[in-house]
Amino acid sequence: MKRMFPFILALLLLAACGAEPAEATPTPVLTTPTPAPMPSASPLPDYIPPMDFEPVSVWQAEPFGADGYALLYLGGETDGAIPFKVFSVGKTYWYWNDGVGSVRSLDCRSFSGNFSAGDGCYTFEAACDTGSDERYSKYLMEAACVGEVSGSADIAGNVLTMSYTSASPYVEGTIMEADLDSAAPHVKCRWNEDDPDPFELYLPYSFTKMPEEQLGSAMYQMPAFVEEIGAGGFRGIDVGSSLIDILSRVPRNDEHSYLDGLRSDALSIYGAGAMNWFSTLITPDTDGAYVVSVQAFDIISYRLDEDFRVESVEYYQQTFRDAET
Repeated sequence: MKRMFPFILALLLLAACGAEPAEATPTPVLTTPTPAPMPSASPLPDYIPPMDFEPVSVWQAEPFGADGYALLYLGGETDGAIPFKVFSVGKTYWYWNDGVGSVRSLDCRSFSGNFSAGDGCYTFEAACDTGSDERYSKYLMEAACVGEVSGSADIAGNVLTMSYTSASPYVEGTIMEADLDSAAPHVKCRWNEDDPDPFELYLPYSFTKMPEEQLGSAMYQMPAFVEEIGAGGFRGIDVGSSLIDILSRVPRNDEHSYLDGLRSDALSIYGAGAMNWFSTLITPDTDGAYVVSVQAFDIISYRLDEDFRVESVEYYQQTFRDAET
């Protein structure tokens, strides 16, 4: 399996285009190992990410902020209230003391609430999801800017528009500057008066309804989120799944693939830059086998056998500062 990264990269491009991979053609050069044929992709099973309601539709955000994209799931309306959950992805930057240099990272967060019927539109109050994971909550205390947002929403046919009127920080005492009325609603946070590294977070606001048949497959276009890793089996990937199964359920995203600080023998699917808690990489193990690591605060590691199928799955808990494991 050595020297296989160019071959895997080609397969990544095929997976991104939805093409079926062709079997590798044996080379006539006797001194070069013949690559194992790549298994074909299994049919994508229906998949709904963890949430507290049964969704009836999924909506895709228009591009926003720094290469941001998002999905919004809507539940059925009950007594004038519609539950929703947003999964949002974007780039974030920490600025150095000179205000010019920055460290790129990937921000994957979700927030949920209800759209409540009002006078001609819906209003909402939504909170960032943390679940019951105390370790992740400690991480958010220093890494999360927004804890809650509120505003109004308009649903007109296949277009849903969210307007934000207020945002509050996750941790009391965070200094927040909010620009919610602009064409690109966002907030900037500092953790104290002397903090030289502001954190910028852009919010999705315009969504288009996706076809009904894509409800069970829309999440496959997104990076991994914290609640997905904590839920156990990730997107139906398990022992026996192929590399193509993984790549079709965690797609490559060049805009969110950061090569800075990445080891030379690793291939980034997305993320993996400095200070990045959200990423997926392919790396060779010490014995030459390949490992696919999916990180969303915690890490799921898939070890591949010589036929590029998952032979073992391991789960690693991350710690943040003095958090208990």
